[in-house]
Amino acid sequence: MNKNEKYQIRLLALVLAGLLAASVVFLIGTYRSALDQQQRSVLDQMQLVGAFVADNVDLESFRTVADAWSTGKGVSSPAAQKARKRLVGQISKAGRAVEGRSVRLMTRRTLSTYDERQFVDLCMNPSDSASRVQVPKTLWDGYASTKATQIRATDADPTISVFVPVTDASNRVIGHVRIAQDFRAQIRAERIDLLRSAALYLVGLVALLVFVFRHFVSIIALHVTERKQTLEQKIHIAEHDALTGLYNRSYVMDQIGQELKASRNGNGAFAVMMLDLDNFERVNELHGPRVGDDLLKLVGRRIHNILSKGDIVGRASGDEFIILLRGVQNAQFATTVAERVLKVVGSHFLVQEQELEVTVSIGICFYPEDGSDVGTLMRSAAAALSQAKLLGKNGYQLYNGQVSRRAVDLVRLEKQLAQARKNDELRLYYQPKFDLKKKLTGMEALIRWETKEGLVPPVRFIPVAENSGLIVEIGKWVIEEAARQLAEWNKMGWTKLRMAINVSPIQFNDDSLVPTLKKALDDNGVKPSDFEVEITESAMMQNMERTVQDIRRISELGIKIAIDDFGTGYSSLAKLAEIPIDTLKIDKSFVDNVITNEASTITTNSIIGLAKSLKKCVVAEGVENEDQLEYLAANGCDIIQGFIFGKPLPADDFYDAYMKKR
Repeated sequence: MNKNEKYQIRLLALVLAGLLAASVVFLIGTYRSALDQQQRSVLDQMQLVGAFVADNVDLESFRTVADAWSTGKGVSSPAAQKARKRLVGQISKAGRAVEGRSVRLMTRRTLSTYDERQFVDLCMNPSDSASRVQVPKTLWDGYASTKATQIRATDADPTISVFVPVTDASNRVIGHVRIAQDFRAQIRAERIDLLRSAALYLVGLVALLVFVFRHFVSIIALHVTERKQTLEQKIHIAEHDALTGLYNRSYVMDQIGQELKASRNGNGAFAVMMLDLDNFERVNELHGPRVGDDLLKLVGRRIHNILSKGDIVGRASGDEFIILLRGVQNAQFATTVAERVLKVVGSHFLVQEQELEVTVSIGICFYPEDGSDVGTLMRSAAAALSQAKLLGKNGYQLYNGQVSRRAVDLVRLEKQLAQARKNDELRLYYQPKFDLKKKLTGMEALIRWETKEGLVPPVRFIPVAENSGLIVEIGKWVIEEAARQLAEWNKMGWTKLRMAINVSPIQFNDDSLVPTLKKALDDNGVKPSDFEVEITESAMMQNMERTVQDIRRISELGIKIAIDDFGTGYSSLAKLAEIPIDTLKIDKSFVDNVITNEASTITTNSIIGLAKSLKKCVVAEGVENEDQLEYLAANGCDIIQGFIFGKPLPADDFYDAYMKKR
C-alpha cells in the first residue's frame, strides 16, 4: 500500500469520525429542541387554564380570604372558610380540567408556601431570578404585574409555573392564579426516547460507517492486490517465453551472470548448454507453424522435467534452448545431462495427431575454463553447438579452441556466401550425359563458388547454405541460370538436350519451387520435358507423403523427375510405383565397386531391373573406367555420366568440348 492509499484511508477515517460527532451534536440539539417545544406547548395550555380560572374567580370570596390572611388571623372565621371553600372548588374544577397540574390562587399571603417576597420577586422580575426585590406590603398593588409570568422547567428545577394575574373591576391586580406542573416525568421520557432514538440511529450510523469503511478498504485492498498481480504478471512476462512458458534468453543470461558472481566468491563451477533442434524448419514447412509451436512446447517441457532442482532451461529464440547447470564439478556430469536430453528429445512426439521424430544438437561449455563472463560463455556454447551440427547432428560437443576457430570460420563463410550472389561469384558447371552410343543426351548443372582465393567446394558451402536458409535463394538462381543456358544452346541448334538440376530437400519442399520453375521455363522458352529435377532418395524418404505431392506438382508442369543416389535410401517399392518419376540414378558408391564387390553388383543389377520393370530410365553416375562402362552397358543401363567422358565444365568450355565439334 503506497502513501497515497494510506492518506485516503486516514482521510476517510477522519470524515467518518466527524460525521459521527456531528450526528451526536445533532441528536443532543434535537433532544433540547423537542423538550423546549414540548414545554412551550404545555405553557400555552397552562396559561389558558390560568386565564380561565382568573376570569371565573369569585372576587368577593378572593378578597375575603386575602383579607383574612392579611390580618394574620387566617381563615378561621366562618365567612373566610366559606369563601375559601368556594375558591378551592373553583381551583379544583380547573385542576381537574388539566390533569397532573396544580392550580392555586395566590394573594399577598399566598395559598402555597411562597412568601410575599418570593411571590413579588417572581411576579415583578420573572426574567431575572437572581435579583431579590424587597417590596413593602403597602406597595403590593402598585408593583404587582398585570401580565402572565412563565417559568420553565430545568434539570435543576423540573417545575413549570405560570402566574396569571387576577384583577378587579378597576383592573387592579388583587392576586394571581399559579398553574404548576412537575416536568420530571416528561424530561425522563424525553431522555429515554432520545437514548432509544440515539441508540438506533448510532447503531445504524455506525453500521453504515463500518460498511463504507470496510467497502472502501476492500476497494483499496482489491486495488493493491490487482496492482500486485499486474506487477507479478509483468515480471512473469519479462522473464518468460510467451510460447513455451520457459524462461527467456535475457532471464537465463541474467541468472548466468548471478551464478558467475556466486562462483567467484565460492570458487564454484557451472556449465552452460546450448541446444538446437535439427532440421526444425522442415517441421514448419511440412506440417505448418502451429505444429512447430506445439512441438517446441513439448520439447521444452521434456527438457525441464529431467533437470535437477536449481538448474534452469530457457528458450533463446526459434528452436534454440539454453540450460544452466549449477554446481557442475566435472564434465561427466554435464555429458550425462546431455545424453538424457538427447534421449528424451529423440523419442517420438505426437503433435495434433501427427507422429514426429526430431533430434537435437548440443554445445557445452564450462566456467571458468571456457569463459569468465556471460558473453564469452554464450559464444563458447554456440561454437560447441555449431561443431556438434557439423559432426552430423543428434549429439553433443564440448567446447575447445578448435571448435571456436571452426565456428568463426563458419560464421565468416555464411556472411561471404550471402554476398556471393551480389558479387557474381556463383557459377554453373555442366557434366555431360551420354547414351550407350556415346551420344550427348544432356547435362547436369552443378553449382560452384569462385572466390578470389579460388573455388569453394560444394561439400563445404552447401551445408552452410542449408543451415542458414540461403539455399532457397541460391536454388532459385540455379534454376533461372540453367534455363537461360539451355535456351541459349537450343538457339544454337541443340534442341534435344535435357538439363538436370539438383534441388535441396529444403528447396524441394518450399512453396516457391513450382512457381520458380514455371516462370524460368516460360521466360526462356524452354520446353518442360527438356528440364529435369533431381532429388536424393534419402531426402525423399524423410516425408514420403509430402514428397509425392511435390513430385506430382512438378510433374504436372511436364518437367521430368529423377531420383538421385538411388539404392541408399531404402525406398518403398510400393510407393515408388505410385510416384510419377522418370529416372533412377545409380549411386556412385555402387558403380565404383560394381566389378569387384558382389553386393554392389547385385544392388546395381537390382536397380536396373527395377527401372526396367517400372519403365523408367536408369542413369549410372560416377563412371570412371571402361570396365564399369562395359558392365553397365551390358546390363541395360541407359545413360552414362562420369569422368570417363569428362569432368564438369563452365558453359563455354562445355560447348567447346562437347558441342562445337559436332
